[in-house]
Amino acid sequence: MRVLVTGATGFIGSNLVDYLAAQRRHEVFAVARECEDVSGISGHATEVLRLPDQADLGALRDAMSRAQPDAIAHLAAMVKTEDEPDRIGELLQANIFFGTLVLQAAVESGVRAFVNTGSFWESMDRADEYRPVNLYAACKRAYRQREVHNRVANIIPAAEILRWRPVWDVRTGISKMVQQARPRS
Repeated sequence: MRVLVTGATGFIGSNLVDYLAAQRRHEVFAVARECEDVSGISGHATEVLRLPDQADLGALRDAMSRAQPDAIAHLAAMVKTEDEPDRIGELLQANIFFGTLVLQAAVESGVRAFVNTGSFWESMDRADEYRPVNLYAACKRAYRQREVHNRVANIIPAAEILRWRPVWDVRTGISKMVQQARPRS
């Protein structure tokens, strides 16, 4: 399977790239912004696809065309545990706008499965109730609403949206994510 991973230089993303590459059953395309250090993933990914720091739909279309992915693991995010008024624009750009562009490019490319991770901060101690702890959590929820729209419209047969608890044993978490995200037949 050809898998495109956004957020590939982050903690969870880099571990997913390593995990999928170690299985030797997947071609893994790691997406990274031009400003990011890719030394930790470049030996594991089939190819590292560079995007401008302010990616646009055209750049994502080019990346999709090059990778021709069967599945996307959208892990890119800007995490801010404390609300910082001076960084609100960056938070919205990274967590809503960029994700919406990734989803649009995926739809246009005919991607069969799309995995997105939410945050346990969306509901903190009550999984059934929306109670965002911070703006980051609210952004993750807003993005998820857009993704749900596409799934309901049967545009992409998306896998479950996974909400991560703090990841102490990342290998176990990655393994569970891959098991849960297998496309349904």
